[in-house]
Amino acid sequence: EYRRMGRYTDDWVVDRSMFEYVNQGSCACCGISHAGMGMMEFMQACSDLETDDGKKEVRSPWPEFMKNEIWTDRVKIRNMMKKEMAEYASNLSLHGSGMLDHLNSLPPTSLTRMFQLPRDELSEIIKEKYDIRGAYLVVFCAVVEQVAYFPATGYKADGRGEEEMDFEEALTYNKRCGFCLNFDEHLDPTGAFSDFFQRFGGPKLMPRSAKSKGAAAAIREEGKEEQGEEEGEEE
Repeated sequence: EYRRMGRYTDDWVVDRSMFEYVNQGSCACCGISHAGMGMMEFMQACSDLETDDGKKEVRSPWPEFMKNEIWTDRVKIRNMMKKEMAEYASNLSLHGSGMLDHLNSLPPTSLTRMFQLPRDELSEIIKEKYDIRGAYLVVFCAVVEQVAYFPATGYKADGRGEEEMDFEEALTYNKRCGFCLNFDEHLDPTGAFSDFFQRFGGPKLMPRSAKSKGAAAAIREEGKEEQGEEEGEEE
């Protein structure tokens, strides 16, 4: 029924965001000096933005007054999250193995209670921790709702790399507890969380998609190296 209505699809996200933005208005509190900057300048400030993403964004459906505001906050939140990577890397180095051992020692009922995040809390985090509001927050909330009901879209998972794909399979949504990990069907949800969590320590904020030429070439090179090592072992 949702698919027939187009509910939670990308078009729905656009329509929902524009409706909410127009009705609620915007809040200019980005904290970044961006006078005279347009979308292309903001895109250049995102060093980990893929070429294909940039081309798609040029054709994005956002009106100009929303587009620049969205990119202002997109640059802002990426810069703030990049500064956090060193802290994540340090904590993972000190406590990563102990954390995973502790999680593996807990019964499924305790893990289920531990890995719960109400949907509304995500918007509070992005507002209070990163001071993100206005158009970007409106789009963010619509995307969070889309992720919550992702099966209704009929889309396939599009994570970057095996860790993200595995985490997407383990992630589920329940109206009573919000986002949580699927301990009923996924073989190793805590392992999926741990592998994905390690990405926050860098070296890049967002790894390149395997569909990009650079990532595809890297994957091919890794395959050749592994094949060479196997042939050396056989000799």
